[in-house]
Order: sequence, then C-alpha cells, then structure tokens
Amino acid sequence: MMADPTPPDNRHSSPPAPAPAPRPAVKKSKAEAGDEMRNMWRMAHMGLEFAGAMVVLALIGWLVDRRYGTAPIFALIGGGVGFTGGMYLFIKAALKANRANAPTTHRTTDHPTATTRDPNHP
Repeated sequence: MMADPTPPDNRHSSPPAPAPAPRPAVKKSKAEAGDEMRNMWRMAHMGLEFAGAMVVLALIGWLVDRRYGTAPIFALIGGGVGFTGGMYLFIKAALKANRANAPTTHRTTDHPTATTRDPNHP
C-alpha cells in the first residue's frame, strides 16, 4: 500500500472560499466630499478642544502644586475642572452639529392636521 502524499491536516479540508467580488466605486460629488471633510475636521476639533481643556488646566494645577508643594491636589482639581469644561464644550458642539444636520420641520397650528384643545370643553 502506498502512503498518501498529502499531509494529514489537509486531507479533509474544503477548498478555499472564493474572494468576494469588488464593490463598484461610488463617486461622490465635490459638495458631498467637502461635507465629509468639514465633518471630519469638526469632530477632530471637538476632540482636541476636550483634551486641550483637560491638559491645560491639569498643567496649570501641576504648576501651582510645584510652586506651593501641595502634591497632586491642584493638578487633580485642574484636571477635573478641565474634564468638566471640556465635556461641556464637547456636548455643546455636538448639539450644534446635530441641529445643523437635522432636517427642518415646523409644526404650526395652521397645519390642517394640527388640533388645538378648547379649555372649556372636557
């Protein structure tokens, strides 16, 4: 009897799966590409603003600690205040960006489906 030439590990394995078909490239208009770039820079700005507020105030606290020998007290306070202020600015910018990208819908009482409740009617 002859020995099987294939190694025992590969004897019962299935053939490799075919490579997925490449997706067709979607061309974006210059306006869409510009919007994406603007959004990317806005997000980068928000992150840097958050980190910057925390680092700068922690650094100021560290300098105060070094001057007066108060160990990490003012550095921690500065980092905490920086974190809080940075988070406030981050949320404020995120809400502003959300409002700018949201579709505008206005509901007025002039709308035919709008209902107003009569205070004298139960």
